Parts: sequence; C-alpha cells; structure tokens
Amino acid sequence: MNDDFRTRGFLPVVIPLAIVVVVVAAIGFFAWLLLYNTREGAAALAIVGAAGVLVAIALAASQDDMGRGKMVGATLAIVGPLAIGIAIATGAFDIPADDLNVNAEPHGPAFLLAEVPPDAPMLAAQDLSSFCLPTDGGCEPTQEWSLESPEDASMFTYAFDNLDTTAEHNLAIFALPDEGDFGASVDGLGTESLTPEIPAPFLGEEIRAYEFGWPAVEGDEPAEEGGGGQQPEQFYFVCTVHPSTMYGVATFSG
Repeated sequence: MNDDFRTRGFLPVVIPLAIVVVVVAAIGFFAWLLLYNTREGAAALAIVGAAGVLVAIALAASQDDMGRGKMVGATLAIVGPLAIGIAIATGAFDIPADDLNVNAEPHGPAFLLAEVPPDAPMLAAQDLSSFCLPTDGGCEPTQEWSLESPEDASMFTYAFDNLDTTAEHNLAIFALPDEGDFGASVDGLGTESLTPEIPAPFLGEEIRAYEFGWPAVEGDEPAEEGGGGQQPEQFYFVCTVHPSTMYGVATFSG
C-alpha cells in the first residue's frame, strides 16, 4: 500500500469506522455493567466511575511529569470502579436474579395487561370530584360500581379510563374498610390492597387494564395453580392520588 493511497483513501475510511466500533463497544460494555447490576449498584457505579475519571484527568492535568506512582493511581481511579462492576455483572457476588436491572419490570405493575379485554368492567375519571361510569352520553359520576361475578371467581380483570388531561389518577382496589374510613388516605384505610401492587397513576387519554387473583384469606379453599383466593362480595375502589373525593364501593351480583 503506497503512502498516497493510505493517506487519501484508506485512513479516511478506516479511522471513522474504528471510532464508531470503539464507541459502540463502549456503550455496550457500560450497558452490560449497568443492566447486570442492582439499581443501587448501578447508581453507585456510575457516580464512582465518573468521579474516578474526573480525578484521573485532574491529576494528569496538574502534573508536568507524572511518575509511575501517580500514573498507577490515575489508572486505578478509572479501572477500579469498572473492575467492581465487572465482578458484579459476572456473578462474583451472590445477588438474587430478581434484583438485577435486566430482570426488572419497567412498564408498571406485574398485573398490568398489554391489551384491554373487550368485556372488562371499566371505571373512568374526568376530574378530581369522583370516579364515573362511562355511558353512551358521557361519564356518570358514581361512588357505586355494580359488577357481574365472573365465571372464574378467583380471578378479576378491570379497566380504568383516565379522561382527565389535567391531573394524574389511578384505580386501586382494597378490602372494604369501616365506613368511617371511607375517603381516608391509603395509610389510613385500616385495610390492605387486594391487588399485587398499587397501580401507578397516569395522565389522561389512556385506558389501562389489570388482571389479578384475589389474595387468599383465612378460611379460603387452597387456590388452584395460577389462581387466587375467593372473590369478595364487595370491595373498596379508590384513586390513591385523590382518596378524599375519588372512592366508592363495588358490589358483585350473581
């Protein structure tokens, strides 16, 4: 390869490609370190790693002639946090798989459905005053929700339609509290959530559906695999963001 071709044809192509390959490899490497780590570990790795790079740069910039000891120190400041991250990512520490970022559920509760079943009973919200039942002519405010008992009484599917474009809402389901606790905050209800998690609040113009098995309570028959406990006759529904106004009692019929 002559010098002219290398300078004009080969290097202008190879050098940019090499830079792209190095950048992609670096991004993939750090993504691997952070994904196969816990949330707290990933945050610590990012902070300590960035601090190490800044220390190394500051040390190098402040010295006219770095000795071997200072070069080793600067190198360790950069490589040390990466070595710890590699040890965690390769399984050197006994970390449960569920705690790793790669196995986290980033899209919401585990019982959030990808699609809304056409027959799912639905409540909606259009303001902060109450929930409402969707009708052909709009949405009727309500604190009562009448439901048909599903064929599989151990499982329940419901949908929530947020029509409010100005505020976040959710639709959470709790065991029926004492009537004096109606309208209380979640912490003051004196009862527990019947869903695996409290659904995350979200802004309007979206319908979300959820499916869960009723939790077993004392006296329940053993739940079948994949099922839940017994369906209650009534439950308490509430927006955990606005519990003093948006709440009510649901009753199963049939």
